[in-house]
Amino acid sequence: MYRQLEYFQEYQRRARALVGVDQTERLVKGALVLITVGGNDFVNNYYLVPYSARSRQFSVPNYVKYLISEYEKILMVSPYIRNFEKSFKQS
Repeated sequence: MYRQLEYFQEYQRRARALVGVDQTERLVKGALVLITVGGNDFVNNYYLVPYSARSRQFSVPNYVKYLISEYEKILMVSPYIRNFEKSFKQS
């Protein structure tokens, strides 16, 4: 996931070099940015292995809640996310 954010920062740097700061800001502010997480974790750790530890530990709805809480932790404490937020505001 961190690599995705780094790629987005690199895109913004390249766009600024090509079209300038103002045009890049308009472009980024008007963009739909989608970052997805959890698909592989869900399939590989819950469904792929019969009777996996996670499938024995959680029902499907509770596993979804668990994954969301784990990703929230990553997003809230990550220095990459903080740097991303700063660069997004500056772009």
